[in-house]
Amino acid sequence: MTPIRPFSRRADRVRGEMRSWTGFPPGVFAGFLAATIVLGIMLSWALNLSVKMDAPAAQNLTDSDVAPGTDNSGLPVLTEYTIGAEVQNLLDTGSLQTPATFDVTKCLKSLSSNESVLMLERVSWGSDENAWLLVLDEHNLTQVRRDGGEVSASVVRSTCGRNADGSSELLFSAQVLVDPKR
Repeated sequence: MTPIRPFSRRADRVRGEMRSWTGFPPGVFAGFLAATIVLGIMLSWALNLSVKMDAPAAQNLTDSDVAPGTDNSGLPVLTEYTIGAEVQNLLDTGSLQTPATFDVTKCLKSLSSNESVLMLERVSWGSDENAWLLVLDEHNLTQVRRDGGEVSASVVRSTCGRNADGSSELLFSAQVLVDPKR
């Protein structure tokens, strides 16, 4: 009969039963760690693959080499949320375009606006790709660039001024706060 000895790590090591600090034998712990790493790599690969599979659907929108925020013809695409930044950019860097097929004076008369046009840019608004952004104010462009302030921004169809009812040609109108150009 063998004497009963108290449990000790040294006795386990002598018999070849090593235990790690986790309480598992080192071989089991190493296997568990390796399986966890392989599972993590497989999950990250699957996530990457699923994200790449969604890309071809959106890729059709960017097949042509156009700048971000523009449509296929190169016009800036505006929304209610981006109009402020576009007005600021237009006032800082833009120049007054002379449209060949758009009569600004008739458009302003049909909209019953008494403000003067500071800047004008052809844009895309929603499904209407032939729209114009009009930046209007009572002051001149130099004063607005120098002092900043609030200006009117209106998006109108390119047919604005051709019909008697200009309100149907108005797509969006808002007051935009612009910073002075430094």
